[in-house]
Amino acid sequence: MSPEFIAQYHPMLVHFPIALLFAYTFFELLSVVLKKDWITNSALILLAIGVLSSLAALITGNQAGEVAEKWESMDAVIPMKHLSAHENWATIVVLFFSGLLVLRVIYLIAVQIRKKYPALMYPARYVFVLLAVVGCFLIYKTGEEGGYLVYKAGVGTDLIKPAELKQSVVPVDSSVNVIHEHENKESGEE
Repeated sequence: MSPEFIAQYHPMLVHFPIALLFAYTFFELLSVVLKKDWITNSALILLAIGVLSSLAALITGNQAGEVAEKWESMDAVIPMKHLSAHENWATIVVLFFSGLLVLRVIYLIAVQIRKKYPALMYPARYVFVLLAVVGCFLIYKTGEEGGYLVYKAGVGTDLIKPAELKQSVVPVDSSVNVIHEHENKESGEE
């Protein structure tokens, strides 16, 4: 598969880990306040799905980075410093939350299932909340760099797409053609 094919899914997939990992943090906090095992277990499920979705976002994002580098070689202006920072923060997010997932599974097995270390039952939850909040900051930093790339620099948009690539793209959506035909008729072009 080409990098362009995989990269096109990055803007769609990137929102899942953001939502899931922030929801995980909320559930982790809620489990401390309400002290309910079902909330703690729900937090673990959100964390697991969030980690999986962050891996998908990272893979598609790495492919999008390759496409951006290709565009730069075709004279598109790509802020590589921000692209590199975005990739680094995203990798840190995946590694951080993956490590947190491993800790949460160990906690589940040792403390909740085997009932070992009962003194750690509630103090560990405070540690997980603190780690989850740190993780949210890491997500924020990743998004800050990603937002700059798209909204300030136009990376991944047709605004900075090299001219030779713009000419080879045919709109798939017929409504786009209808809109352009309507605009051309209004301006007197055909």
